[in-house]
Amino acid sequence: MNNLGYVAELEGDADRALRYYALAARDHTDAIIDRSSEAALKGKPLDEAFRQVHDADQEISKVNEQAIVLLHQGHVFEAKNLLQSALPRHPNDPFLLNNLGYALEAVGDVEGALRCYSQAASLHSTQRVVVSPRVKWRGRPVSEVAKENAVALTRQIASGEGIEAVTARLNLRGVAALNDNYPSAAKDFFLQAYKDDAQNAFTLNNLGYIAELSGDRESAEMYYEAARSGRDANARVSYSTRRDAEGQKIPWPSIICRTWRPR
Repeated sequence: MNNLGYVAELEGDADRALRYYALAARDHTDAIIDRSSEAALKGKPLDEAFRQVHDADQEISKVNEQAIVLLHQGHVFEAKNLLQSALPRHPNDPFLLNNLGYALEAVGDVEGALRCYSQAASLHSTQRVVVSPRVKWRGRPVSEVAKENAVALTRQIASGEGIEAVTARLNLRGVAALNDNYPSAAKDFFLQAYKDDAQNAFTLNNLGYIAELSGDRESAEMYYEAARSGRDANARVSYSTRRDAEGQKIPWPSIICRTWRPR
């Protein structure tokens, strides 16, 4: 089970790797290791070796792999929160920092993403990426990957964004803020988006929902009505504070946004 998990990691299948590792850790065995890809494990009891190898790295490896599974499934907010919760315990893990940068970029926080990429690059780690949210990263030194991500994101910021991209990113950040239970921050992001594009149906719907949360039903109805005839009113929801809204058309009684594709 352990070996199948390792092979699954090498193949980039984080979900399958986690399932095999869980099975390997479940049962006790008196077996002794005869051969291993890690020479130091030879001759040790399997249970002891498994604990030795996995106790040191298991939490951070598991967090990274679980986050990658979530990213592959499109659950970007959950991936971001999982990685952020592990950061205080592993502030200098280059894989965690690079993956968090990717997740932050996916939810529209380009400044936060750039900080994470830059920190991961500054560690100059030569450890190679095995399991990754992007196939092109696999087999390459993680700090090298992070440096390229930082450079690409810096160029993107310098070149500026169109109104549509800015609005999508701000709505996405608002969704993330409300998911993190920061409604005032969410409202600020939606108001910024409204200032740039007052006809965007997603922004109007989100301002309606924020108004509804605060008990201002009159303003909520006004925004919802405007959303019905706003730009992209027939577009489908990519991300939402409610899973059942994803894939539906707007207006929808939750905070919603479209996918933001920065790079």
